[in-house]
Amino acid sequence: MQNPIILLVALSTAAALENRYVNIKGKLSCDDHYDDNSINGERHRLASADPYDTMAKVKPSSDGSFNVTGYEFEVSEAEFFLRIHHRCLIADRKDCPTLTDEFDLESSIDEKTIT
Repeated sequence: MQNPIILLVALSTAAALENRYVNIKGKLSCDDHYDDNSINGERHRLASADPYDTMAKVKPSSDGSFNVTGYEFEVSEAEFFLRIHHRCLIADRKDCPTLTDEFDLESSIDEKTIT
């Protein structure tokens, strides 16, 4: 009689999974020129041993525009944020480490535009 119980638990867990989707469009510029450092779209999971889980990594195009898309099946609510690594505000960009900025996004938003 244990098999039906295991099957019911598996079905209820599968039904609780939701597809979380994020699409972020934007344009990155730095002091009137475009910075071609990486832009990372990341998802933060509250119930994970590793709280940062990268959904996608992209580099901006030659005009600075970018589009980050990612999705995952989640049991719990997720907090989305965009992490941008850049060298803005640094005089000698090639010899300096990158800076990091994070932009919090609402998990219920399907699309967010950052300009």
